Amino acid sequence: MNFLKKIADILHHTTSCELPAESKQSGAPTHDVSGDGVPSSLRYEVSDDHIVITGCSAKEISVVIPAEIEGLPVTIINSTSFAQHKLIKKIVIPDSVTLIGNHAFLESGLTSVKMSRSVTFIASGAFKKCTELIDITFPDALQKIGLDAFCGCKSLARVVLPASLKELDESIFSHCTALTSVTFRSGVEVIPNFTFFCDSALTEVILPDTLKEIRMSAFNKCTALEKITLPDSLKTIGINAFSECISLKEITIPASVTLIKEYAFSDCSSLESVIIENPECEIDDSRGTISNGTETVNDKRRFCFSGTIYGAAGSTAEAVSYTHLRAHETPEHLV
Repeated sequence: MNFLKKIADILHHTTSCELPAESKQSGAPTHDVSGDGVPSSLRYEVSDDHIVITGCSAKEISVVIPAEIEGLPVTIINSTSFAQHKLIKKIVIPDSVTLIGNHAFLESGLTSVKMSRSVTFIASGAFKKCTELIDITFPDALQKIGLDAFCGCKSLARVVLPASLKELDESIFSHCTALTSVTFRSGVEVIPNFTFFCDSALTEVILPDTLKEIRMSAFNKCTALEKITLPDSLKTIGINAFSECISLKEITIPASVTLIKEYAFSDCSSLESVIIENPECEIDDSRGTISNGTETVNDKRRFCFSGTIYGAAGSTAEAVSYTHLRAHETPEHLV
């Protein structure tokens, strides 16, 4: 964490997606790069013993960032360096780079990124709304991905996250409407709020065996998701975690889960079978916690569940099934 704090201190932080005016200058002198294969419009700053890329007015379709400038390693792509550069389609980030700053490529025209193998931190909004970005390979050194980093990347189809990744911020892949497959390696313990919110094409998710918590609306409105296997390490399923997953047909909640929060599986219109293996699992008693439709009672609309909730006799699952006014069954393997 000291390393991440150090490199965060180097960044020129921005508090919104607005870009700084062209007339604004940082305290350090800015240079144009020139040389073989390097666009002359690439700007940089010398910071102690390394180089920080600060901007680019390039009109090139393809940009190759050098690994070294003035005999010093290029280690950081600073905030908004390539933001809203619609002409750039391909970028090569050298292995010397360890950090990609806030909104570095926000709303750019990127379709392809060759990522540094040494990047440890992709900061907030780094690739947000890169709507033409199709594919990205994450390096094995990656430790953290910031808020909204890939939010709105509407062409991104597949994501494989490395085992080195330990920390995710909120909404990283939300509104990635072409995303069909996500694979986690071991390492991540929490899937934060809105991580895959409104990813309407998502059909395959492989969760890590280290996962402990799925937080609020993490998979909310993943309307193509038909099935998902929850790992035995999982303990908490958050508010609206899988709500409006209208293609989800069945779910097994492992014995490790001790808490299912309100509306976790609400409005899952295709859901027919819910197996809750922990007889003492705390399940929010709201009618919408597990529901696949609504019904009218005394002229009022309320959530209901017309499928089957499976659990041991005397379990909290049994109590929930009665709350939802539906039949209750007990599979042999849970008795």
